[in-house]
Amino acid sequence: MNGWNRLFVVIAVCWVLVAPFGLMHEVNRPVFEALGDCERTAYRNYGASDSRVRLDLDRHDAEVKQCSARFARDFVTPPKLAGAMVGLGDGMLGLIGWGLILIPLALLWVVGKTLRWVAAGFRR
Repeated sequence: MNGWNRLFVVIAVCWVLVAPFGLMHEVNRPVFEALGDCERTAYRNYGASDSRVRLDLDRHDAEVKQCSARFARDFVTPPKLAGAMVGLGDGMLGLIGWGLILIPLALLWVVGKTLRWVAAGFRR
């Protein structure tokens, strides 16, 4: 194996290890935003001294508990993503995960081979 192939293998291994975490970050972003919005709304309605509805800390706690339950249901964890990528669970998430890993590596390989082919033409 020459140096370029070794470099590609190192890049591919690093990408395979890092890409799922980037995917989880992007998939979980709306979940975190929804949790924050829900908690702020519960605070404005029931938790503040100048609440819109009325000051009721028990109701505030119940609303926050509901927000947390929705968050836990929608949050993507590493085992959930790994399960989706091997065919268990959400099929669309698994396809997106494999696409995020394989498509950039395939493009890198094609671009690298093309550049080497072009450079070899100038060496003659």
